[in-house]
Amino acid sequence: MGRGRFGAAAVLAAIAIVPVCCVAQQSHDADGDAIQTMLDSGDPRTVAWGAFHAANANDPSVIPSLTRLAERWQTLTPEVTRANAADTYSETQIQQRDVMAGVLSALIHYNAPLPPETLRALAHDFPSETAIFLARMPASESAELRMEFFRHKPNDTATLRYVAAALLALEPRPGFASELMSGIRVSAYVRVISPGAKPGGEGFAACGGVPPSNAIEGWPPVRQYSLSANSAPDSFKLVGGAEAIYARRIESAHYIAHCCGMGLYLSPERRRSFVAEMLGVKPAAIAWEVEVPRFIVFHSQTQYETELLAIVNGEIEKQRATATALADKNLITPGDVTSALPEIIVSVSDEREDRATPLEDVKNLPSTAFYDKPDRWPDE
Repeated sequence: MGRGRFGAAAVLAAIAIVPVCCVAQQSHDADGDAIQTMLDSGDPRTVAWGAFHAANANDPSVIPSLTRLAERWQTLTPEVTRANAADTYSETQIQQRDVMAGVLSALIHYNAPLPPETLRALAHDFPSETAIFLARMPASESAELRMEFFRHKPNDTATLRYVAAALLALEPRPGFASELMSGIRVSAYVRVISPGAKPGGEGFAACGGVPPSNAIEGWPPVRQYSLSANSAPDSFKLVGGAEAIYARRIESAHYIAHCCGMGLYLSPERRRSFVAEMLGVKPAAIAWEVEVPRFIVFHSQTQYETELLAIVNGEIEKQRATATALADKNLITPGDVTSALPEIIVSVSDEREDRATPLEDVKNLPSTAFYDKPDRWPDE
C-alpha cells in the first residue's frame, strides 16, 4: 500500500495464519501490556483487537501507540472499478479503514488530541471522528483548521464542514460571517397564475438511519461515531450553543462511510440559523427566509415584471438589514455588507390558463438574483 501503512500482502498473509483459538481469546479484556503488544504487532486484526480493548480500558499509557497509528494514515483513493464504472475501495482498503476506525474510537475515548496535519489526512475517510477531534481542540490552536474545514466542498465531508461552521459561529473568525451568509442560496419559487385561479401547495420528505450492528467472525465490531442535532441517552454534547451537536458511538461490521452525520450538513436554513446565533437572536427573528414561495396573478408582462422585482428587492432589503446588524457587531466590515448578501435563485412556474404569449425574463434583476438555469450550477 503506501508509506507507513499496512501492506496488502502482509495484511492478507497475517489474516491467513492467525489461529482461530487465538482470535477467540482476544475477545476477552486485556491489560495494558497486552494491549500495547497488540497495537505494536503490525497485524491488522491484532491491531483492531488492541484498539478495541484500549477503548474499553482506562490505561493512558496506550495513547502514544494509538497516536502513532493515526499519524500514519493516508487518505484512501479507490483502487477498484466496478462493472458500472463506479470507483470503490478494495477489500484491503476496507479492512484498513475498519482498523483505523477502532484506533480513532480509542483515542476519542481517552480524549487524546491529534495534530492538524493528521486531521487533514483523516478528514475525507473519517469526517465525524475528525469533527470530534476538531471540536475538542482549543479555538486558539484550531482557528485556521476550522476555517479550512468550513471551506471544504466535497459532499463526503459535509458533516465535518457543518461542525466547523458551528464552532466558528460560537467563536467567529474574520471573514467567517461574510462567507457564511453569502454562501446561502435563497430559493424564490414564483408561480404565475391567471386571475381567479388559486395556488396549491408543495411538500417534501427525507429520512435516514444507521444499519444494525453485526460483527465479522474473528474481528471485533467496528466502532465509529454518529453526530446529530438531537441528544440520546448514550450521546454526549460535542458543540454547545443554540445549534448544539451531539455524538454517540455505534458499532457495525464495517465502517459506515459518509452516512453518520444524521442530516448534519450546511444547508441554507442552517447557515441562516448560525447567522442568528452570531447575532444573539432566535432564527425566527431573522426577517427573511431561505425559501420564498410567492404567486403573481398575471395581468400583463409589465405588471408581472414589477411584482417580481418587488418580491426580489424586498428580500434583498431584509437581507441587507441582517448584514448591517453583523457589521454593527464587528462580525463583518461595513464595506462587506453588500458582498455578504445571499444569492436569490428565482424559479418561475408559468401556470396561466392562456400561455399563448410566453412570459419574458426580467432583464434587470438585482446583481444578487439569478434565474434558475440548468447550466448555472456546475458540479461543486
